Amino acid sequence: MPVSTAAAVRARSLRRLGLALTLGLLAGLFALSARAQAPPISAEERREAVEQIGRLLDAQYVFPDVGRAAGQHLAQQLAAGAYDDLADAEALAARLTEDLQSISRDRHMRVRPAPMMRAGGDRDAAMARMRREQRAFNYGFARVERLEGNVGYLDLRGMAPIEEGRETAAAAMRLLEGVDALIVDLRQNGGGDPRMVQFLSSYLFGERT
Repeated sequence: MPVSTAAAVRARSLRRLGLALTLGLLAGLFALSARAQAPPISAEERREAVEQIGRLLDAQYVFPDVGRAAGQHLAQQLAAGAYDDLADAEALAARLTEDLQSISRDRHMRVRPAPMMRAGGDRDAAMARMRREQRAFNYGFARVERLEGNVGYLDLRGMAPIEEGRETAAAAMRLLEGVDALIVDLRQNGGGDPRMVQFLSSYLFGERT
């Protein structure tokens, strides 16, 4: 079963907001982050965030027309003053998510506070916590088995950073080696590191000739 390719784009940091776009297996994931006890988000920062989301959608979303329409909708909402009272990152993230999904109908497209910024800017602490969470999550590999009839089944809940999840991914694919058919269950997969997508895809597709 083919696995969709993915792309990741890092946007420049805003003054008090971090904005990132990851196009995962099924959709885009946006992160709008605020430092602990950060000052209220300014009108200029809201404008810059909306514009940057629009640019990233236009350039990277898997369905260009949908991405462009979603970005334009945010711009229209901004111009109409819909975000004027949203100076809190959580509230702004929730509203942007609602507006994006109203156009895209894509439940994987969302705005949320970025975990790294929740640590108050302490990168080392944030990275350590992320590694612990990834281990507890088994790097997204929820279930790997060979079913009756030599059918492989992979329940994959996310695409972990390749540096963290490579060994687990390789072990899972070794277990599935030689199956006659493979079911890749992505129903609960929210995307993630595109390099993990590429790594897994390398087991499924031969070299180009």
